[in-house]
Amino acid sequence: MKRLLLCTDGSLFAQSSYHYGAWFANQLGASIDVLYVSDSRGEVIAETTDLSGSIGLGASDSLLKKLVEVEHEQAKRNHQQAKLILANAERTLTNHGIKSVQLLHKTGFLVDCLESLEADAELIVIGKQGESANFTPEHLGTNVDRIVRSSTKPCLVTP
Repeated sequence: MKRLLLCTDGSLFAQSSYHYGAWFANQLGASIDVLYVSDSRGEVIAETTDLSGSIGLGASDSLLKKLVEVEHEQAKRNHQQAKLILANAERTLTNHGIKSVQLLHKTGFLVDCLESLEADAELIVIGKQGESANFTPEHLGTNVDRIVRSSTKPCLVTP
């Protein structure tokens, strides 16, 4: 069976790519895997930051407990955001007649997740920019550049 891998971050460019992905899937008789990757950069910073010398005696246990609570809340928010973004993508694709949609949520970096997921895909669909499009509207997004350079599959970069 033919498969398309549609990468999304929920941005306007990603939402535009749903329509292109649906058109190609309908033409090819393909199913669509929709991938959302929760960025792990914040977790990496939290793990590598050592604040032990910056706090007073006895404060470390309290601070550690609060940091764990904050990280837990952030993980819950990331999971909720992923569910909403993937549900929106699924709704748009099914409204365009796509019968087989698989929703994938990963944590890490998009380019790292791509290697294992692209093996079953005939085409990768991604918007030309992502969440930070307002900062550099004339450039391609960072993830697009990385995906196109590292992928072994054809990539459709949508406007």
